Amino acid sequence: MSRTRSRTGRAGAAATVAAALAGALVAAPPAAAAGPGWSPERRLDGPSPFADCTADASPGDTFTLHAESESHLAVDPRRPWRRAVAYRQDLWASGSSRGIVVASTADGGRTWRRTVLPGVGACAGGANGRATNPWVAFGPSGVLYATVSATGQDATGVVVSRSWNGGRTWSDPVTLTNDPRPRYFNDKSTVTVDPRDPRRVYAVWNRRDVDGGTHDLLLAVSDDGGRTFAEPRSIHRPQTPGAGTFGGQVVVLPDGRLVTVFLENEHPVGGGPHPGDLPERVRVLRSADRGATWSAPVTVADVEMNTPILPDHPPYVPMMAPGSVPDIAVDGRTGEVYVVWGEAGLSRSLSAVGLSASEDGGATWTPRRKANLTPDSDEYGSGQAFLPQVDVAADGTVGVSYYDFRGNTPEAGAPAAVWLATCRAGDCAAAGKWTERRLAAPADLAAAPYWFGGPYIGTYTGLAHAGRGFVAALVTGGAPGDPTRVVVTRPHRAR
Repeated sequence: MSRTRSRTGRAGAAATVAAALAGALVAAPPAAAAGPGWSPERRLDGPSPFADCTADASPGDTFTLHAESESHLAVDPRRPWRRAVAYRQDLWASGSSRGIVVASTADGGRTWRRTVLPGVGACAGGANGRATNPWVAFGPSGVLYATVSATGQDATGVVVSRSWNGGRTWSDPVTLTNDPRPRYFNDKSTVTVDPRDPRRVYAVWNRRDVDGGTHDLLLAVSDDGGRTFAEPRSIHRPQTPGAGTFGGQVVVLPDGRLVTVFLENEHPVGGGPHPGDLPERVRVLRSADRGATWSAPVTVADVEMNTPILPDHPPYVPMMAPGSVPDIAVDGRTGEVYVVWGEAGLSRSLSAVGLSASEDGGATWTPRRKANLTPDSDEYGSGQAFLPQVDVAADGTVGVSYYDFRGNTPEAGAPAAVWLATCRAGDCAAAGKWTERRLAAPADLAAAPYWFGGPYIGTYTGLAHAGRGFVAALVTGGAPGDPTRVVVTRPHRAR
């Protein structure tokens, strides 16, 4: 079996970043009051560690200093007081970021330590200049994995790094692929560890061949704990000409079967010609042999992807948080699978959270339904909800988090709060089973840096569980000179 690994490093840039974060163990101060049953928000980010870096200079392009985006969260399943949050640091105007920062805690969130992911982005010694799409996952043995899409002017790749101490230090990244640009573009990588076998690691992402007009959902598998990975292979290529895959993520069911979720539509990942208005579908693939073979795709739902619009702003300023990345979670007791996505067709506001569930390992799915409890509004009003995530706690409670504009006012700005809807009564695919609480107080998302015409905080955020409660890692609005912030809420038992 052909395998790939890589070791990279630029000592000068890495040393500068290490010095910038030296001693970055902080007792995270409360940021704002959260809803009943939740602790105050705790801010995780700090001054950019790349403020003095010049290794990634890019003539004709600009970045926003101290702009964080796209947080992702992992909780150690056996030692839930160990947690890690990865996020993008310093957004480039043309896309991606200058590097990835990981905040980690070993005491349940009382203190956090920030570390730059080494070997990813030019300012951290990486061969490719920029980094995006951080994703973190703990394995059952306590090893923490991070996968990142690493891009440069001439190459586009995916790397995986490992940490044996919860995120304080990291291995050199293992390169899963590094393809020439502009022909190829690799995007939205995720990593999953088999909860029963710490040696088995799955990484999945989307690759577009611009010249060939094709998209592939690629999978790379490690059976030695992430030291090496098999050569990536395509597990799905859409049959509709020009259709793409986006937002792939693997989950492992209690019996060992695999389910991979993704969006299939005309999303033009990596530039190139737009194929036109193609069907939008949330789909899954299934494997009963640990990823050796895969089923034909099963459609979870035909969807209409949302694009939230800032209320009370000049017409049609988009919040760059479309429903392009579905999220998936598994009940570890029953094996029931839940999928959420951003949906335009389930509310008058044209931006809601779609939910579907499967009791048979992804073979069949319940009809889609609106999962958010946001009071509805006219189109593009305060009833818009977006950026959903789903998780299932140890006692079977299902949690769905989302942002919405219900706290919007006529004054300048676009304040958005974050909410968690939970279901404990069973039959969570039905209406009337859900209650709601606020996770994060309203913050002005209009202050976030603009990307492709609107404010950008990421295409996903972080939701996980610690025992019977949930933990959320969120990007919220900031202030002049500090446009976005990363905050975390500590878990309390769901009601």
